[in-house]
Amino acid sequence: MVAANARTAITFALSPGQASDAKKGRELLGGIGPLPAPVYLLMDRAYEDNETRQLALDFGSGSV
Repeated sequence: MVAANARTAITFALSPGQASDAKKGRELLGGIGPLPAPVYLLMDRAYEDNETRQLALDFGSGSV
């Protein structure tokens, strides 16, 4: 799920249990378009990989 705040979801996706969470997370983030700065990303460790870290940096999230 990508949320603007605690009450506003922007987008979400459901995936099978054997699917890669990191890949689906990158697809969700990539599909929301330009974001205002600063961007804060909170992610579960299932999304932790080098591609996701780079995407977070590209979005201007600061440190990852």
